Amino acid sequence: MTPYSELICGQVWTPGREIPAKVRLSLTPVPPPPAPPRSDFPAPARAPYSEGAAFLFGDCVLGAIVTITPMDAAFVYEVFYATDGGVAFMTVTNKPGQSYLLRAWSGDGTYLGEYRAPLGST
Repeated sequence: MTPYSELICGQVWTPGREIPAKVRLSLTPVPPPPAPPRSDFPAPARAPYSEGAAFLFGDCVLGAIVTITPMDAAFVYEVFYATDGGVAFMTVTNKPGQSYLLRAWSGDGTYLGEYRAPLGST
């Protein structure tokens, strides 16, 4: 059986056995915080997928500024960068018994939305 793969920003994404859900960010009625100067999230690491999610931000030319809090609650698997250096695509999962909040802004500071992960399975 050929593993599933997808071409994203000129790179091949092969998630493996379990394909994480592609997640949309949601906007909140509360005014968002201002965009930080740069992205802030855990360094990519390999670990088993659990409650995984895949995020596509904009396109491969203009990426996003992305933050994950708390950083020790999530595993980041892959990060593909846009031409402008922003994040174009990433896959994230939470650690067992933990939840994280992912927020994203476009390069011009426009708030794109957020995603709160449910508690990870233990």
